[in-house]
This record gives sequence, structure tokens and C-alpha cells, in this order.
Amino acid sequence: MTPHDSGLPGSSEETRPEPGTKLRVWDVFVRVFHWALGLSILVALISATLLGRSWISLHVAASVVAIVLVVLRIVWGFFGPGPARFSSFVELRPSVLMEHLRALRDNKAPRFIGHNPLGGLMVLALMATVLGLGLTGVAALGALFKSGPLAGLLPYWVGFVSSPLHSLLGNGIMVLIAAHLAGVFFESRRHRENLVKAMITGNKIHAAGDVLPPRRRARPLLALLVAAGLIAGGVWALNAFGKVPAKGLPVSVAAFDPQFADECSACHMIYNPSLLPAQDWRKLMGELPDHFGEDASLDEKATAHITQWLVAHAAETADMRASHVFRLAASKDAGNDAGGLASITQSRGWQHYHEDVPQALFRRKTVRSPANCVACHKDAEAGLFSPYAIDVPKE
Repeated sequence: MTPHDSGLPGSSEETRPEPGTKLRVWDVFVRVFHWALGLSILVALISATLLGRSWISLHVAASVVAIVLVVLRIVWGFFGPGPARFSSFVELRPSVLMEHLRALRDNKAPRFIGHNPLGGLMVLALMATVLGLGLTGVAALGALFKSGPLAGLLPYWVGFVSSPLHSLLGNGIMVLIAAHLAGVFFESRRHRENLVKAMITGNKIHAAGDVLPPRRRARPLLALLVAAGLIAGGVWALNAFGKVPAKGLPVSVAAFDPQFADECSACHMIYNPSLLPAQDWRKLMGELPDHFGEDASLDEKATAHITQWLVAHAAETADMRASHVFRLAASKDAGNDAGGLASITQSRGWQHYHEDVPQALFRRKTVRSPANCVACHKDAEAGLFSPYAIDVPKE
């Protein structure tokens, strides 16, 4: 028995195939898209949840692949063959969806050769979630770390909103995937067919009473032209956005005050002044005789000069996540009722972003202390703390 060689027929009595005919339902592109999207989402989820922030490059690469695949699938949804077209399976009317649910409850729902109404809704939900994840991810990188194509366009508050939304969508897509797998299992049992195999071979066996999608001829050349135009336009736009200078960057290492750099580097790494607000720098510089248990006293002129420079480049002058996180830390969170921070590593922000880091890491000879940020964050002195610059040293 060979696949129906005239394409998937329409639903009229004249063109309906005989029961038992093998039909080519899913074309090559739909099948490749399905499995490639599943793999890219899996890699993105694993790299984000199990491998940690140092795998951000793999996470971004997998996410880009998923977004491109969804864009291509949207184009194919308008120019592909009958079963691939949105017009053949997208049904948003609540009355139709409820009717299908009632038919499922009563075990009277017909078999759809393509997607049934709930399956079509799932397709839309998955694609919309992937696009939402891409948008919120790019926004978070641009707003929080001044990285990526939107770095010069977005202020910190956009990242403050988009970052938790990105995490929420990440949890949402896992729920959708679970629901999708449950639906595949349910429909496979209900119709006694292997839907996984059908998505590999593209074929299904026609049975009496099946609901067939309308006949539509694929237009691959037109789809290719539209897809190429969309991708080219997207690349051009991202490149143009990427050329916009980022605002709210901390003072660069090259612009550090020489006296500040010399005095502070004598005992520890140099902390970018954007990590603390002006009031906390004034407090710390005013307590140098008891600087975290050490006497770091300077002469009055040097103290005044460094304090003035730190205040001039404090957290209020930057718009990065690090500058906002430590600025918001309450004094009592650091065990200091007099105001300010006793230590950056005791602040609520620092604790939150390191809660999944084992304490043994900070005792390694290559790290030595939780305060030695530069051991893992290669851009710590620059005050950037980009996820791309995380490199946890081995023992």
C-alpha cells in the first residue's frame, strides 16, 4: 500500500479515498520543524535549568534556532499544503472548542486526519510562547546587562519586568509540552494509532468517518521568498538596533581614578563604584579605621578625593542590574542598623543571585572568598556582571 499520490484529498464524496488508503498527511518541512523545535526547546530548557548561567551561550543559540523555526512555520502555515495551513486547523471560536470537548467526554469525537481543534490551539500556544520567550529574553539581556541588540534601547525597569516574565513563560512551555504529550498519548490510545510514527513517516491510514482538511497546493517558492524577506528584515533590524550606544553603563576600568585603583587594589579586588549608592560609599569611606575588621586608614586628603570620585560614579549614575540590586539592599539586611551595607555579600540581592551556589565553591583556593567576584565574573571590576562573562574556576 503506497501513500495517496495525488496529495491529501478534500472532503467531498467524489474525492474521498477508500478506507485503508495510506495518506501523506505531514510534509517534510512540518516533520523536520516538529522534531527540530522539540530538540531546540529541550536544549534551551536544560541549559537554563540544569547547567547554570555559565551556559548562557548555548541557551541563546538554542533559543535563536527555536525562534527561526517558529517564524518559518508561520510562513508555511499560509503557503504550505492543506494539513499544514492554519486555515485547516486553527479554530478559536469557544463554541466549537466546547463542542469538541463535549464530544470527547461522550466518546463521540471524530478522528481528525490533521490537527483537531484542541491540537490546533496547542500549536498556536506553543509558537506564541516560544516567540514570547525570545522577546523577553532579548529584553532582559539588553535592559539588565546592556548586552544584545536591544542594549541601547531599553532601561533597567524593562528588564525588571521581562526577566520574571521570561521565567514564567519558561515554566509555561514545560506545562504546554506536558499537555501536548498527554494529548498525543490520549489520541493514540483512542484511535489505536501511533501518532509519533505518523510524525516521523508523515503517513496515516484513512478510516471511514475521518475529518479531512481541505485540499491546498503548497507554494514553496513563495514561502521561501517571504521567509527570506522576514529573516533578512529581522537581521537588518537587530543589526541597526545593536549599533545604538548603550546608556547607563558603569564607569569603565580604563577611566578609574588612579589613586582609587592603587589604594583599593592593595588589599582586594577593585569594586566598581556603580555597585553601591552614594550614601553607602560615604559611610564606608568614613569608617576606614575599621574597614571590615581591618585598619585601612588613609590621610584626610586621599580619603576626601576617593570619596568624591566614588560618589560621582555611584550606583545612581548607572542603569545595570548590579547597580539597582545593591542600591535597594536595606541596612538591617547587612546587620548594620546605622545605615549602609556591612558587606555586599550580605545584601539581599547578592544572597538571592547566589542561593544556588554551593558554599564549598567560595572556599576553593581559586576563589578564596564570596567577596572575590572577579574569580567567577570576568567583568566584575567593570560592574557589568554579564552572564556571558561567568567562568567558574576549577579547583
